[in-house]
Amino acid sequence: MNTWSRSQYQALPLQQLHYFVIFGDIDESLPPLDSLRYRSTGLPDGIELEFASREESPELWGQFQKGSAWEAFCETAPTIISAIQNSPTCVIARGQIADSDNFQPLGNLIGIITSLLDSGGIVVYDVLTATWFDSLGWKMSVFEPGLGGLAKLVAIQQESENDRESWIYTRGMRRFARPDVSFRSVPNNATSEAELLVEFLTYCMMDGAVIPDGKELVFKDLPATFSGDLPVKVQCNLAGGLDDPHFFNFYLEVSVVGRSS
Repeated sequence: MNTWSRSQYQALPLQQLHYFVIFGDIDESLPPLDSLRYRSTGLPDGIELEFASREESPELWGQFQKGSAWEAFCETAPTIISAIQNSPTCVIARGQIADSDNFQPLGNLIGIITSLLDSGGIVVYDVLTATWFDSLGWKMSVFEPGLGGLAKLVAIQQESENDRESWIYTRGMRRFARPDVSFRSVPNNATSEAELLVEFLTYCMMDGAVIPDGKELVFKDLPATFSGDLPVKVQCNLAGGLDDPHFFNFYLEVSVVGRSS
C-alpha cells in the first residue's frame, strides 16, 4: 500500500481511536492476509481483534443493533437485516494507535476489515460515527476509493435546535487524533453553507492540520444572515474532552464573531 502522507501534519499529544464491529459467520482461524489484494501490511500496533459468538455473548448483538442508526439501516437494507440479527459471530476491531504523519496505519486496518468481509462478514458497524455499512457499501465507499474513502469515516450530522436554527457537528475525528467540530445556532436557511464550513475544517484536520484555540477564520460563502454582511468571520474555540458526554472527544466550537472588515 502507498504511504499516504498527511500534508498538513502537526503533532498533538493525542492517540487515534478506532472501533469497528464486523458481524457475520467468521471463523477465528482466518486465512493468511493477501497484502497486495487488501493494501495492508497487517494489523496496526495497538489494535486488537476480539472474536465473539452470539451464543456466548448475545448482549453484543443487542448493544449495537438498536437506536436511530440501526433503524435507519434497517430501512435502507431490509433484505439482510435478518441475516445480521442471526449472524453466529462478530469480530470487534478496536484500540488506540500513535498519531502519525501518514494514513498507512488506518489503511492497514481498513484492509483487515475488508478481508474479514471476504471471510464471512456481512456488515461493518463504525461505532465512532454510529454508521452501518453492508459489505458492498464498505468496499465501494471506504476501501476501493483508497485515500478518498477516508471521508466516509467521519459523519457530519445535523439536529434541530428550534424552529429557526440547527446544530451541525461531526463524529469520528478521534480516529484522526483531532477534535470534532460543533457549529450551533445555524439559521435553517444557511445549513448547506455551514455544513461546507464544517466539512472544510474536518478535511484540514484529517490531513493533520492543528487549528489553534481561538483561531479566527473568514469565509466568503456563508449567507449574510449570520452577521448582516459578508464575508463572515468565525472563531474556533476548543472545548470538551475525552470524557465529554456527547463527543467523547475534544471539539472545536465554531461561532460567528462578525464580518471581516
